[in-house]
Amino acid sequence: MSRGPDFSTRAEVLRPGGRWEPLLLGIAALLFVASASSAYSTRSEARASQAYLAGLRREVEQDRSRLRALEARRRSGGNLLTSKLVLTAEAPPARVLAELTELLPPDVRLESVTFAYGSRLEIEAQAVARRPASYDLFLERLAGSPSFGEILPGPEAREGEMRGSLRMTYQRLP
Repeated sequence: MSRGPDFSTRAEVLRPGGRWEPLLLGIAALLFVASASSAYSTRSEARASQAYLAGLRREVEQDRSRLRALEARRRSGGNLLTSKLVLTAEAPPARVLAELTELLPPDVRLESVTFAYGSRLEIEAQAVARRPASYDLFLERLAGSPSFGEILPGPEAREGEMRGSLRMTYQRLP
């Protein structure tokens, strides 16, 4: 019979890396705890981001519904009608025409004046002057007046009697 080594009489069985196992197990446990903590905080951040996004979506939907309501009101003409009424009360045609005629030099007259009340008062006028210099003086006075703005001279005829058309807006004074 051959004799082989008897392992039953040994007191301690040697395993490879036996001394490092508790240290490696501790490191693995720390890594597990760190990754679980990171996953929990990431999940919390994701929930917070989803709640924030839901809030933003609600605000956008509320703003869209407000915008639709304002557009419907604008289409119905409610604001335009109110604006026309207020503007007519603040700038009646007689007052605007009086302010416009105060700016006329002696040899310039208004042949026609048209008022268009809307969100603002737009005026179209046809002026006739004996001399082009008088018409130019009228344009200078008009440009210097705080009551009138956005002055757009139209076609002019400078032969003989000077004729010209103008478009302008009436500026409400505070």
